[in-house]
Amino acid sequence: MKIKTFSLFLICLTSYLLVACTPPEEEVHPKRPSARNENLKRYMTKALALRAQVQLRTKPIVSGPLLTANDLKAFIPSLQPQAVSSYLSTQQQALQKVIQTETSHKIAQNAATRLDTLKQDLTTALEAAQSPQEMTEQFKNFEQRYVKELMDLANQVQQESWDIPTAQQSRTARENLKKAGQEFLKNITTDYGETCAKKIYPVLEKAGDDYWLTLSSLKNSEEIEQALHTIGQEADQSFEKIITEYGDPMITLSPEQVASLRAHLIEEHQQVEQTFEKLYGKEAVLKTRDIFEPYLLNVDKTLQQTGRLSHQTTQLEEFGEKYRQQITQLQVQLNDELEKKLVTSNEANHG
Repeated sequence: MKIKTFSLFLICLTSYLLVACTPPEEEVHPKRPSARNENLKRYMTKALALRAQVQLRTKPIVSGPLLTANDLKAFIPSLQPQAVSSYLSTQQQALQKVIQTETSHKIAQNAATRLDTLKQDLTTALEAAQSPQEMTEQFKNFEQRYVKELMDLANQVQQESWDIPTAQQSRTARENLKKAGQEFLKNITTDYGETCAKKIYPVLEKAGDDYWLTLSSLKNSEEIEQALHTIGQEADQSFEKIITEYGDPMITLSPEQVASLRAHLIEEHQQVEQTFEKLYGKEAVLKTRDIFEPYLLNVDKTLQQTGRLSHQTTQLEEFGEKYRQQITQLQVQLNDELEKKLVTSNEANHG
């Protein structure tokens, strides 16, 4: 390409030298010195313009896809990750509900057992009483025992842990957390792609381990809540970075969005046409359209289909690369044809 460019410029330079070597006009026509200068300026301007065009023809008019991944992403809503903190919070709430339900049930069972014992003891005592006075005494004893049992139950309610799980509750809740984590990752795979799910897995595992470490070491509900809040925030920040870098959502564009991207692609090609017309003429524009129409058709079909962002962008890049190659080949062909015409024309003028 450099040799051909040099040849074209050499032709231009030869023409310029022919003009420059012509005897000065003021020597032939002393009364018209300005006409030669004007002609010289005009020829110089043409030579420089021709040289500039030759240089432009050596540069690729198309350097990449006319429709890029960024153009497509502009029509996609910003990715909103499912918060890991919400996932942990949901599991913690479920665990708290289990603890409180089982604790309430245990206290209720204990109360029922105690009351049944009191009732049986009172019945036995009344049946054994030998006089009304003895029966009255048994009722007083029962009343005192009843009050004492109620106080004992009240103390038990206060002393029971309503936040800290038992060993069995922890084991069960951890199994539930693992199942919920698998479902969480499944949803991530659906929403953001398999690669993103693989990247989030270690983050999810660490959050789960930190969660259980907190429950095993802290015995204060407020401290537990604060620690879990910190764990969730750190996991959310990590997840957000992963989503930004590896998020691969499913894309379904509306007809209006497809039309807008299509119009953008056509506009970009029209700029290519303008450059071709400037450098090679109107006939060259028609040749670019033969290349562009299949490109437009393939892009249009791709945009109308539902698919992952990675697949859509790969398709756009493949179609764009084929278009670039064909346009560049057309440039090479037109440059060859133009060089042959210039050489032929120069030989005819000096034959």
